[in-house]
Amino acid sequence: MLKLKGRTSPLLSLVAVALLAAGACSSTLKIRQIAAAPSHYSGQHVVVRGKVVQTYAIPVLGQSLVKIDDGTGQLWVKPRNRVPFKGQEIEIRGILRIGIVVANKHLGIVVYEDERKEKSL
Repeated sequence: MLKLKGRTSPLLSLVAVALLAAGACSSTLKIRQIAAAPSHYSGQHVVVRGKVVQTYAIPVLGQSLVKIDDGTGQLWVKPRNRVPFKGQEIEIRGILRIGIVVANKHLGIVVYEDERKEKSL
């Protein structure tokens, strides 16, 4: 830990721990990691990146979902706003939920988007 005049500063120690925690939260997970231990990530903020391979919309309810593929697996994402286009590369930060059913369709694992980074088509 960080030391000032031979002693560990509580404030500097707290800052160091916060920076380490922030770095751990923002690390991108592979979908295969999530699929291997979904209960470990359930209710947690996760970051995933992949290509949009499918979109699913229920216009009457104003609901939409997209499926992304990162080369290790596929995962549904619930966008907050605008739906990304099929083929678009996106990075999603959101909360992972397990056992989601929408319109009688079992979706398994879904990430509810908090924020998104996109690459142009």
